Amino acid sequence: MITHATSPDQAWLLGRAALDFAALSNQAALLSIGIVVPVFNEAAILEEALERLRRVARTLPVVVADGGSTDGSARIARRFFHTELCPEPNRGSQMNRGARCLGNDVLLFLHADSRLPADFAEHIRMALLNTRVVGGSFRLVFDA
Repeated sequence: MITHATSPDQAWLLGRAALDFAALSNQAALLSIGIVVPVFNEAAILEEALERLRRVARTLPVVVADGGSTDGSARIARRFFHTELCPEPNRGSQMNRGARCLGNDVLLFLHADSRLPADFAEHIRMALLNTRVVGGSFRLVFDA
């Protein structure tokens, strides 16, 4: 099953419609975003998923945190991004391990089988202009 955020005109952050990106301010543009992808035995989908993420993330730092996969997931991940090896599959520990590798203002935790919209970073930066927003998510659509 693949999950992905809906198109930008349908994206919602914390229940609020996405803002007009033409109004993206200098303040929002300065926020740095880092991405953490926890994985465990996802070799079957990982190459395609990480290639797609590489295209969308462009120059943003990405860390894959492998939870001791036995199917070659870590080997695949190393071809794309910095990969941390965790001793056991524990999503929370994996996310923490990946987060410690990044020094960004904003952390995006992403499931390997999720697809981000091309302009996800602008959605995040615009949402965080509102000082009452401390986190968020994209609306999910499940492929059959």
